[in-house]
Amino acid sequence: MAQPLLIKICGLRRPEDANAAVEAGAQLGGLVFARQSPRHVSLREARQVRDVLFGRAEVVGLFADNAFEEVAATHQAVGLDRVQLHGQEDDAFAERVEAEIGLPVLRAVAVSEAKEAEAADGRSGSALLFDAKPPDGSAQQGGHGQAFDWGLLDGYRGERKFLLGGGLTPGNVGKAVSRMQKHPSFAGVDVSSGVEREKGVKDAELIAAFTQAARAAR
Repeated sequence: MAQPLLIKICGLRRPEDANAAVEAGAQLGGLVFARQSPRHVSLREARQVRDVLFGRAEVVGLFADNAFEEVAATHQAVGLDRVQLHGQEDDAFAERVEAEIGLPVLRAVAVSEAKEAEAADGRSGSALLFDAKPPDGSAQQGGHGQAFDWGLLDGYRGERKFLLGGGLTPGNVGKAVSRMQKHPSFAGVDVSSGVEREKGVKDAELIAAFTQAARAAR
């Protein structure tokens, strides 16, 4: 029997967007603490979103090259369930988060060549998120709305579960799920800009359409 498909709605900044995500059946909600992102949330905003997600969906804090002390302090202030590392953090940093903060790490891996997916199992972290590489010169690691060649993941042989991100929308997520679900480690999908009506503002109808399309393909 197939495992339930995990759906992560990332870049939540408003309580109403968080509610739309859980009402649509998303099991993970992402809060962006990477300062260079247009979806960055303050601690006050994060707590408001967390209050909506609490007990209904896992709260994932996304960081990109933040100091370890900031990751720890954010968890203390907000109450996270998981840390997503989306920058240039090394394995020692990921291991320290899991050992000292006590939260599982979702490790983002940007893919533009098959060898990057093949090498991903050597990275520290409890689970992986395969994403598109950012455009040249961009300081923002994710959330660009760009897809990548999903066939590049065929060489990943690791047993750790992974989410697929990068340019997913209600229009293409069904195709993505159909393409990925033959992979034994595929666990779910991640979306941010693909369910927005403007940058940083989610659209409840797009969220619902995304989750419906993803589950229909499963």
